[in-house]
Amino acid sequence: MASLSVIAPTVSVTRDERGTHIEIPAGVNSDEPIVIAYDVADAALVAHTFVTAGEGARATIVERLTGDAPDREIAVSTTISAGANADVTYTVLQNLGTGVRVDAKRVSHVGAGARVGWNVALLGGASVTDQVISDHTGAGANSEIAALFFPVAREVVQLTTEVQHNVPHTNS
Repeated sequence: MASLSVIAPTVSVTRDERGTHIEIPAGVNSDEPIVIAYDVADAALVAHTFVTAGEGARATIVERLTGDAPDREIAVSTTISAGANADVTYTVLQNLGTGVRVDAKRVSHVGAGARVGWNVALLGGASVTDQVISDHTGAGANSEIAALFFPVAREVVQLTTEVQHNVPHTNS
């Protein structure tokens, strides 16, 4: 189960059987970060996070994955839809024990003039596979991807990043 910390009252965060949904309405600028925390001690953790940022919206979201459990496999997926001129920064802080295997896929759809920044810190886990894919769907779309990882002992990290420039005049 995820714990949530939301300070901005104009941002909607809900949870249901499909995952955690974060809705930043058009024109809303959230000055405080939205924090989602997942603990791998939760049985059969499958973490799905969906973010929708309306036109001109701005927000920072922090996803924390923590804990340790022997022979635990977790699946993580994140989908961001950034409307025209939206600005979303999504930061992943993964600090897991050596008994955890992670398979993560993170996808953003970046509209005209919008920006999505991915910051991914992979700190621990027996085996970590993480994909970050940014799909530019509008002219002037911009993606930034920054990642760091520190495997120790026999830990394995596989990180793949991809930016799809589907329309002209986009940046990454």
